[in-house]
Amino acid sequence: MHGGRRSERGRSASLAPILISALLTASFPVMAEPEKSTERVANRTYLDDRSPFLAEGAEPPGRSVPNPDGRGSRWEGATGWRTRHGDAVVRWSLGNPRDVTGARLPDGTRGDIEHVLDHDFRRQGTGATR
Repeated sequence: MHGGRRSERGRSASLAPILISALLTASFPVMAEPEKSTERVANRTYLDDRSPFLAEGAEPPGRSVPNPDGRGSRWEGATGWRTRHGDAVVRWSLGNPRDVTGARLPDGTRGDIEHVLDHDFRRQGTGATR
């Protein structure tokens, strides 16, 4: 009998960390949801202010123009905007595409891609790939 009590106690002791982990995991999404929602609103407001949507077929609101001395160029007008292409949205910076949300990926799913300095466009890999 004494051996039975030890195994009961040992079993409940080994289950305690698992139960605590499960409870914490289950409670975090509920606690984090309002923060994510607030973060989404802040991101949306920032994007709308800094990169407004252009109407379909509208001219870009900024462009590179030559310097008066003939050497190089400078940017005039808005520095950022967004364009919609079906379900995908392209965000532009200084006349160049910076990232795409909702892009159709080679496997047929949709995802986000972004321009990475010196590495062209990249997307999040699946699994252990980058």
